[in-house]
Amino acid sequence: MAQSSHERVVIDKNGDTLITLTSRDDSFAIWDPLRDEFSSPKSSGNEWKSKRTLENERVLANKVASEEDESNATTETPEEILETTIVYQVSSKHLETASGKFRSELTGPWSENVKGEDGLFHLTAENWDPDVFKILLNILHLRNRQVPKSTNLDTLTKIAVLVDYYRCWEAVETWTTLWIDILKKKELVPTTYCGELILWMQIAWVFELDEEFEKTTAIAVRQSDTAVIRDMDLPIPPAILDALELRRYQVIDSIMSICHDWIPKFCDEYNCPEDSDSSFACGSVLLGALTRGMHRLGCLSPKPEIPFDGHSFHTISKAVKELPTPEWWSETRSRYSNSHECSLKDTVGPDIDAVVANIRGLNLCDFRDRAKELDQ
Repeated sequence: MAQSSHERVVIDKNGDTLITLTSRDDSFAIWDPLRDEFSSPKSSGNEWKSKRTLENERVLANKVASEEDESNATTETPEEILETTIVYQVSSKHLETASGKFRSELTGPWSENVKGEDGLFHLTAENWDPDVFKILLNILHLRNRQVPKSTNLDTLTKIAVLVDYYRCWEAVETWTTLWIDILKKKELVPTTYCGELILWMQIAWVFELDEEFEKTTAIAVRQSDTAVIRDMDLPIPPAILDALELRRYQVIDSIMSICHDWIPKFCDEYNCPEDSDSSFACGSVLLGALTRGMHRLGCLSPKPEIPFDGHSFHTISKAVKELPTPEWWSETRSRYSNSHECSLKDTVGPDIDAVVANIRGLNLCDFRDRAKELDQ
């Protein structure tokens, strides 16, 4: 049996609504690698399109299996499951005014719109952090002295999830602006693809932080090495995740294409800018250096295909730029030979640099939230 505890929290002592929150002591937004079954370097574009669906089906299957295990279990230790039930006494008017979600529940054709025998409205909520949920309710009821003046990254992300779900952006704007300004001074947006970056992406999306949204999505495009962006089960819209995955494989494909396009150039048409008489020898050296380097990187034959599992744009572009060119000496009419200056850095390198320079993150305005427009 699950161990449970009950508590009553009064937000408004004259409130006409009770919200019953049931939550478990689960971890929040875990940064775990995706399972190997969803990684395949030879996947086609059509297979890539279904990867997020497959992942969602896996999550659903695991949830169903977990629920079945609970129903069949006869004994459980208190450490395995800790279920908390908290009842919040609140005001329906405050909820309706501030939140599109609550307004829909309390005024729409739902059972929540009917008062119970106790003369109160009854709402339910599940799996929110009780303390964070209390912060949100205090804000919606203008209990400013009960609201913390700062938060950490995890708490702010949980608030962002709640705000997006309950559609109460305007009601919390003053507080979230304060929290974000303070947090950015203490905890910078990461420059690597990691769990904290995805938390910032969620925050940037919900609270419309254009600069942070562009930065976090650009880093995800550059550094993700899996076909499916690790959203850590945060409610980042699928349109954003799909756009990131599409842009990621487009820029990686650009690097692969540049490398493969230079092979026939070195074979057939390379003209040495230093000494045209050395074009054949120079092209041969560069061709050998490039193909051997590509073979070592695993991108020669077969050419990697979308969705490029196991490759990130950052690592593959950096590795290609660092491919060495053998030093060789060309004959001259003088008494001495000269070290030949042509290199992969001067031929392939500029093409790689052009792709790197043009990588941008997503624009927030391209993913406008229709629900937010309707509620405002």
